[in-house]
Amino acid sequence: MFRKSRSITICMMTAFLLVALAIILSAGSEQKKWNSAEVPITFWAWKTQIPSEKELRETIEQSRASMLFLRAGQLDLENGEVKRIRPAVGKLADGVAVHLVYNGTRPLLRGLETIEPARLAVEILKIYTSDFDRFSADEARITGLQLDIDYPTRLLSHYAATAREIRRRLPSETKLSITGLPTWMDSGDLGPLLETLDFWIPQLYGGEIPTHLSQPIPISSLGEVKRYVIKARKLGKPFFAGLAAYGYAIHYDRRGDLVEVRGDIYHASAVNNRSFELISLDRTDRKYAAGDVRHVFRAKRDEVLEGLLIAAGESLVFDSPTPDSLREAGRIVREHAGEQLLGLCVFRLPTIEDTTNLRTQEIVDALRDSPFSAAIEVSARKTGERSFTITAANTGNASSFTSEALVVDIAVPPGSVRGFLAHRGFTGFETLCSTVSGSPRKCSGARADVIRLTNNAWRVGDEASINLSANLAQRSELPVTIFTSYENGRRERTFKKVVIEENNNGD
Repeated sequence: MFRKSRSITICMMTAFLLVALAIILSAGSEQKKWNSAEVPITFWAWKTQIPSEKELRETIEQSRASMLFLRAGQLDLENGEVKRIRPAVGKLADGVAVHLVYNGTRPLLRGLETIEPARLAVEILKIYTSDFDRFSADEARITGLQLDIDYPTRLLSHYAATAREIRRRLPSETKLSITGLPTWMDSGDLGPLLETLDFWIPQLYGGEIPTHLSQPIPISSLGEVKRYVIKARKLGKPFFAGLAAYGYAIHYDRRGDLVEVRGDIYHASAVNNRSFELISLDRTDRKYAAGDVRHVFRAKRDEVLEGLLIAAGESLVFDSPTPDSLREAGRIVREHAGEQLLGLCVFRLPTIEDTTNLRTQEIVDALRDSPFSAAIEVSARKTGERSFTITAANTGNASSFTSEALVVDIAVPPGSVRGFLAHRGFTGFETLCSTVSGSPRKCSGARADVIRLTNNAWRVGDEASINLSANLAQRSELPVTIFTSYENGRRERTFKKVVIEENNNGD
């Protein structure tokens, strides 16, 4: 009886220990789930002209970035010789750690198999050393070299040999990294390449450009972000997750075949052009409510749009990123990247003239998981005895490119409007009369009691103003109704009373 009881006790204790061990092992195998505030944010700066010091500092301050990846030029192959073209021009802001990035031109990529790894490494190091000296003379802090060379998967062993030669010759304190293609993830040759590096940045976007109008392939598929970040984690090498914040326009012929991809055409230029009609607007990643937005326009007549000739019947498609899609991509990375995650690297760093990219505030708020904010500020200022300036500013973190993205209705005394003197940023101006039904209708300024201002593209940081000739002498404030609509289907309606400020310039 005693032996039987003792045996049962031993079995129970063994079972308990096995369960406890399983729990410990299970807990140890769980992937780290990152908090949005924990994950550093950085950017690739990809223009030949280095962003101004003001733009760089503003981006660094808003994102709290401690490093920057700057494309310092392209590696080209001409008559068998490796050379650098399109060097970065301008001055870097001091303080932030900069990694100089070099990407390969098509001639270089076609000739990679003919270049000995040691020779390629020597040529790259000559270029890097020259740039290091140039930027360091301006007190920039250069801390790393990054290669953005899209080697065919079958030549990854060649890439590894080149990287080993560069690593052998680089100072030990200089970081060496590469960008990585999703198609490399299943190659057995990727591991030896990663062994030579301090870290890498797998690009979780841009894997395929749709060659036909019928293909709604997004720049960034959230499903692929998840799949490839898991693969990157399993490779065991520290990495930044490369995410996209840019959009592009794709030109298709009448048959729907790809003609050209352009990354410098502003979506609003098609919205505001009567030669184009909007055929469809949907999300490119239908499985997720947070996908990029795809606008399809068709040309009603031959038109030249920002240097691009589009014939009647041809199509222009805009694949536009949204804060929603970037926010979801950031969440996916934080949930699945594990301990090897060093941060998020966004392509590309926003600049004032870059109209296809999300603005810095949108990017940072999305990746920090800040709530949606559709804040619109409206002000009025007296500029003369019978003239006023109305100004609207997008001070939130949400942009919109929908038809009538912004509508501002200003209530004024009937018949007080004489006309408008000048405007900047608004795409529409109407005088309306109130009705019993509540929806104002068009009427002449002699009878109007509502001024309607509209805009078809309303980006974060945008400001629009109009100078009106009106008799508002007896008014100290104006009732204003603001309507905003966004691609995610969200609509906002806000009522405000705007105080008319006196002119401070003595006009």
